[in-house]
Amino acid sequence: MRRHLPLLLAALLLGGTAGGARPPNPLVQAGFVAKRASTPARASMLGRLPPGRFLRHWHGRTPSYAYADPDGCGCLYLGTARAFRRYARRTGTSPTAEDHRDFLWDWDAWGPVAPGFRWGPALGW
Repeated sequence: MRRHLPLLLAALLLGGTAGGARPPNPLVQAGFVAKRASTPARASMLGRLPPGRFLRHWHGRTPSYAYADPDGCGCLYLGTARAFRRYARRTGTSPTAEDHRDFLWDWDAWGPVAPGFRWGPALGW
């Protein structure tokens, strides 16, 4: 019994910490990247977006998506069309995205996002 006591204690400790863990974020699981509003410029831009709604930005025929969460994580979730479809499939919802046009938006302030995500000079952002 003494040989197994350390294993039993480890199992109890590990099992106890799992109950306090946060549930997985469906946006992150779908492939969106969370970018914190960690600078004054980012916080200002995040405040200009409608919270809790998907926004779409087009580069030719390629859409990219953003989801502002200023009250939850204080971040902007950014993702590709594939991440948007995966989010809909995993949540069992049919989310809508509105085209958002903001000519003063500065994607450079948010840094690199993810492969396939496009931003930069384009009509609307």
